[in-house]
Amino acid sequence: MKNAVFFVVSFALFVGGILLFALAWSTPGWEILIALGGVSSIALAFIIPVHISPLMDP
Repeated sequence: MKNAVFFVVSFALFVGGILLFALAWSTPGWEILIALGGVSSIALAFIIPVHISPLMDP
C-alpha cells in the first residue's frame, strides 16, 4: 500500500512540474520562479521513490 501512495505522490509531482514549466511561458515577470518550482517538483518526484521509499521499508 505504501508503494502505491509513493507512486501517486511522485506521479502528481512529476506532472505538476511539467505543468509549471508550461505555465512559466505565459507569466511575464515570474518565469524563473515558476520554472524553478517545476524543476524542484520534478526533482522531488524522482527523489521520493529512489531515496525515501527504501527508507520506509522495514
